[in-house]
Amino acid sequence: MINNTIKCFLLVGIPASGKSTYSKQLATVKGAVILSTDTIRAKLYGNESIQGSWSDIERELHKSIKRYVALNVPVIVDATHTKPEYRKPLLNLSSRIEWACYWLDADLKECLKRNQTRARTVPSHVIESMYNQLKLTPPTKAEGFENVYQVAV
Repeated sequence: MINNTIKCFLLVGIPASGKSTYSKQLATVKGAVILSTDTIRAKLYGNESIQGSWSDIERELHKSIKRYVALNVPVIVDATHTKPEYRKPLLNLSSRIEWACYWLDADLKECLKRNQTRARTVPSHVIESMYNQLKLTPPTKAEGFENVYQVAV
């Protein structure tokens, strides 16, 4: 019997935790393509700093995931996904996908410091709120992940 599932990867973490850097390393190891919500924002709105409509961004993300999965290409989703309700639509997207989660569990002070050196900064109160939310509701296997890897960064 042929296994018709494909392993995909969701990176979870606050802004400036290193998701984009980690996704590039993971893509090399896993032979996967990276889908970033920042890239989707740039495509849809001409600038990744424009938050835009989450439903439009999510629709584009899901469409891209399905397209790559149909081609049997593993996908890495590079986005914050700090709440279970943000992760759930991905976990329910396709029965063909086995999701592994990489939670970049970063130090808040270090992320706030890194954020100040970026071209596009995120307001500190937003990062702090996401950090607190993620500490309250970290990703778990019970959500539907095949595995959850907590990466201290």
